[in-house]
Amino acid sequence: MQSPIHIYPISEKAITVQFDYETSQKSLKQVMAFQEGLSENLFDGFIEAVPTYSAVTVYYDPIKVMQSKRVGDSPSKKVTSHLKTIQPKTKIEVSERWMTIPVCYELEFGLDLNELVEGLKLSIEEIIQLHSETTYTVFMVGFTPGFAYMGITHPALECKRKQTPRVRIPPGSVAIALNQTGIYPLGTPGGWQIIGRTPLKLFSVLSNPPALLRQGDRVRFERISKEEFNEMKNL
Repeated sequence: MQSPIHIYPISEKAITVQFDYETSQKSLKQVMAFQEGLSENLFDGFIEAVPTYSAVTVYYDPIKVMQSKRVGDSPSKKVTSHLKTIQPKTKIEVSERWMTIPVCYELEFGLDLNELVEGLKLSIEEIIQLHSETTYTVFMVGFTPGFAYMGITHPALECKRKQTPRVRIPPGSVAIALNQTGIYPLGTPGGWQIIGRTPLKLFSVLSNPPALLRQGDRVRFERISKEEFNEMKNL
């Protein structure tokens, strides 16, 4: 049974199309199907569509919307009416792009491993094994450029964010929080639990596209040694 869709404005220049309020493959497919349908039926004044776990926010230029053929309605009502006509692509498939991310779980990179051992009642080896043996889906990209929210982690790895976020997390840090995992592409503040680091560059303005991971990707983490980390880092 198809879940009801809720369409509501969040500003005078943006409207959100909300599907299920959950993190799941079902919601991801709904989001991607809607995006595909919208891409084939854009409207005057459309700027961009930003997907999340279970919603798509559509940004638009209200002046250009007002200049469109339909008269008598506000820009918000015009865009809402248009979005209601979008037919999601029925044959859309979640991206089959598979990515393997090398991770060094040494303690100098896994800044929170010792703390997690106490909190999760698992050994470091068990944490690494559970994290690296799971296949993840990129549900959305956001927070900072190139930060991919991936799930679902093994239930035994579910943990809270840190009560006091770090001021700066080294780029490439692999982290877990709640039932998700992610990689910090840039040196930014953050409150997730750090368990390792990858030598790969997750975001670069010189790359095309600039972000390594995208919504729908399937991701596995591969354990590497510190020596392998340093070799790959220097490539």
